[in-house]
Amino acid sequence: MTTTQRERVTAHLIADGHLDEAGIGRKPRAATCRACRLAVTAAITDLGITIACWPTPTTPYGELLAVVAGLPTWSEHPDDGLYHRSAARIAGNNSHRVRVLVTHRCGDPPPEAHPAWRAEVRFQPFQIAGAPPPY
Repeated sequence: MTTTQRERVTAHLIADGHLDEAGIGRKPRAATCRACRLAVTAAITDLGITIACWPTPTTPYGELLAVVAGLPTWSEHPDDGLYHRSAARIAGNNSHRVRVLVTHRCGDPPPEAHPAWRAEVRFQPFQIAGAPPPY
């Protein structure tokens, strides 16, 4: 494919809303924030806007804090995209089945990670079986 053909195809995908100028598509993917250079998940949402979210899914309490702070939340469907969590979707309380992501805002700390989506720790170093935890 020549450069002219590639530019034509890219322009067509941008015009149809499948890509933005930075090459971000509808499928969520790892990216970095342009301003603060932190790791984010980026995608074009169901509303047609490009959004950057914290990559770790949050808890229902974390979603509440985000909504109170004025940050939209999104449900991530890995093969399909990011969908805005409206009041009806939040009321459905399906955060244990879908990954709920919070919009990234530079300077804010990341939201609390949801325990169902955390990596399971199978071994605690320096912990003796039957002994109380050291903390």
